[in-house]
Amino acid sequence: MAHTALDIMQERLNQSMGGGSTSSVAVLPIDGSGVGGSGGKNSSLAMASNMSQQNPSSPSPTPAPKDLFLGLLFPSEQYKLYGYATNCHTKFILICAANEFQALRDSEYRAFLSQVHRLYVEQVANVFYEVGGVIPRGGRFERGLMGWVRMFEMKNRAI
Repeated sequence: MAHTALDIMQERLNQSMGGGSTSSVAVLPIDGSGVGGSGGKNSSLAMASNMSQQNPSSPSPTPAPKDLFLGLLFPSEQYKLYGYATNCHTKFILICAANEFQALRDSEYRAFLSQVHRLYVEQVANVFYEVGGVIPRGGRFERGLMGWVRMFEMKNRAI
């Protein structure tokens, strides 16, 4: 399902800014027990990185999209998949169970994925992070992500 959403995401990105194919995908199951936990929630965040989007001999760079949030990519009876793409061609897909988070609007999904992007930028900006490497478990990225997941769940319950 994540690959179908990545295909849809790539089509939307190609329409807005041109691009190539996805080179790697990492799926992080997220729930109340932590990234990769088994707390019973059916939500996850997929990240895809593409290092070869543009032709280096191209005379002009491809313009960045005006809005990084791509909205609902792939609705189904079981899941809703939302997409977000960075200017550096890293893609985030939020996969939520369709029966959960029904009351939330696109603006809440946009804010959540924007915060995930901010956490990711902080992680890769670390001088000790290996480009293309695995994000370490239990670190600042995971703690920040789980904080936003808990806030996201509380906001859903309050609505």
